[in-house]
Amino acid sequence: MNIIESSQISSALTREATETESPNIQVSIAQAALDVNIEGACVEACIQLQDEYLIFTTNDCPFEETLNIYLIDAENNVVDSASIYWMYSIGMFSDLTIKNANTIGFTFFKDTPWTLEVFEKPQMMVPYISEPKGVFRKIKLKRRFRVSSIQN
Repeated sequence: MNIIESSQISSALTREATETESPNIQVSIAQAALDVNIEGACVEACIQLQDEYLIFTTNDCPFEETLNIYLIDAENNVVDSASIYWMYSIGMFSDLTIKNANTIGFTFFKDTPWTLEVFEKPQMMVPYISEPKGVFRKIKLKRRFRVSSIQN
């Protein structure tokens, strides 16, 4: 795992937020073939995992922030994704650390520590049960990463 320097990342807003839709952003990384359009307004971080990338974006909504997490493959496909939010909760992404070859840590929601573990192959996960409250995903039984936290 390698954290990409912010100077190597470029982004452009492709859709403004509305009352019913979140903003979208076009993200490109210098020195890579990555060029993808995903949900969010601000790129918080990008991590390279061999030929895949983890991208963290936020929607720029200060009183009810959403953290979007995307795993992108070498062909610019979204392999897996998750969003972390809670109604009327202020979220701020910080303290990104690489814990080992497939696990990272970060904070969001009043300094709540989160862990994200990336799997080499899709793993079976039960929707709504396998991850803590505040983590939302499209319903799928197999996932490439798991998000966990220690919430008070």
